[in-house]
Amino acid sequence: MAKTAVYFQQIYPAIELMTPFATEDSVLAYMMPLGYQHITQEGSAEWYNTLIALSDQMDTNIWCDMFFGECQIPFQAFDHEGLRDIFCERCMEHNDFIQSLMGKTKDETGD
Repeated sequence: MAKTAVYFQQIYPAIELMTPFATEDSVLAYMMPLGYQHITQEGSAEWYNTLIALSDQMDTNIWCDMFFGECQIPFQAFDHEGLRDIFCERCMEHNDFIQSLMGKTKDETGD
């Protein structure tokens, strides 16, 4: 249902539909990019703090792959220093997009 709501550009209803299931990594990986806010937007601190906290809770491969690519969290999110530092520390070998730029697959990185 949430994907249908997103298709019809009903982002907030989609997030509300997923919230009861937001303990599952796959749901969080779909939901968090939908709530993206640039650091300059009022109220963005909560989104960034949640995303950073999820880096300790979610499977590393899933968390790292929420960034870049179509319908993912865009590179502008790294204007937030804390998020950028955590991503660089944990994800350079786990993010599919970065690995594809380097010509590697997950099998080659050991994931």
